[in-house]
Amino acid sequence: MDLCRICSRQHTFDIVENNEVSISTGDMDLSRICSRQHTFDIVENNEVSISTGDMDFSRICSRQHTFDIVENNEVSISTGDMDLSRICSRQHTFDIVENNEVSISTGDMDFSRICSRQHTFDIVENNEVSISTGDMDLSRICSRQHTFDIVENNEVSISTGDMDFSRICSRQHTFDIVENNEVSISTGDMDLSRICSVIVENNEVSISTGDMDFSRICSSNIHLILWKIMRFRSPLETWTSVVFVNIHLILWKIMRFRSPLETWTSVVFAVDNIHLILWKIMRFRSPLETWTSVVFAVDNIHLILWKIMRFRSPLETWTSVVFAVDNIHLILWKIMRFRSPLETWTSVVFAVDNIHLILWKIMRFRSPLETWTSVVFAVDNIHLILWKIMRFRFHWRHGLQSYLQ
Repeated sequence: MDLCRICSRQHTFDIVENNEVSISTGDMDLSRICSRQHTFDIVENNEVSISTGDMDFSRICSRQHTFDIVENNEVSISTGDMDLSRICSRQHTFDIVENNEVSISTGDMDFSRICSRQHTFDIVENNEVSISTGDMDLSRICSRQHTFDIVENNEVSISTGDMDFSRICSRQHTFDIVENNEVSISTGDMDLSRICSVIVENNEVSISTGDMDFSRICSSNIHLILWKIMRFRSPLETWTSVVFVNIHLILWKIMRFRSPLETWTSVVFAVDNIHLILWKIMRFRSPLETWTSVVFAVDNIHLILWKIMRFRSPLETWTSVVFAVDNIHLILWKIMRFRSPLETWTSVVFAVDNIHLILWKIMRFRSPLETWTSVVFAVDNIHLILWKIMRFRFHWRHGLQSYLQ
């Protein structure tokens, strides 16, 4: 499988009336994210039936479609010139109209080229991101090599080096955690895909050559793989543990304790039996202030959920999540939840601080008459993508009768 090929082919997605998803002729495979092809349908009981098919999720990126949001909250995807993969190379102007509809005018930006071009990301004083020309390519995280060092001031310096994030499956490095909470990635012999291996006493991990490929976690059965790095400095300082477990389960946890009242971060990345991806970041700043928990998941209907909770009043819950390589490459996930007797809805905003803003929006209206879910994926105001699933469980009459009873 080639993660890069996520950008290569084309499909037309239609949402049918019975709340199922019909994937017209195409070549994408959500399930084989690496290797096979299936057609995903959403059945009545909120489960996912994966029938044999010809869809390849990775090839979502190579073709072009124009997404329009129609009046009845459905999504009509007409043939067009937009490529999810090229969201970076072409340009579109997204406008949000008064009635919560989205007008996508022609443009010239391609999101997919995040993988082909190179930029150096700097965060200026006003918490904005300046992308100057440079030689770092987020997409080339797979093709080029860099050495990541964490400097004392919680900034990240990405110097030219010999590590390729994309080759996490093919090459090997030895990761060492230094005393001052910095991470030094020296050249080595470790393969994150073969996380299986050896746990040494000095909290360092040496992964010797082997035959497991991280990309094969979709096709192979790995019963128990444990890779754990623990370093206890003091009850208030830092430690890191990495766990990779059981049938496609990938757990990556990093925790940093700075003081009982300050901040710490826990990151969890997992692909569970249903390809669940869990990414959790928690920050405690005071016992009375705020904390954030971020969850990213592909649930039974392959729903991608980022969950952040911040309690500020008894009448509402809303969340602001910040995922960052400490002030550099800042990523913002925002979730808002209004809980009333008649409805529940959630909106998630994923952003690289005002630039390349990505919006995931999930709305759930739970009333006696219906239940429906809408998912909005967007590069806010610059390129907005809407994927909506509607699920009606009760005929309006039956629901009304049940409600009146």
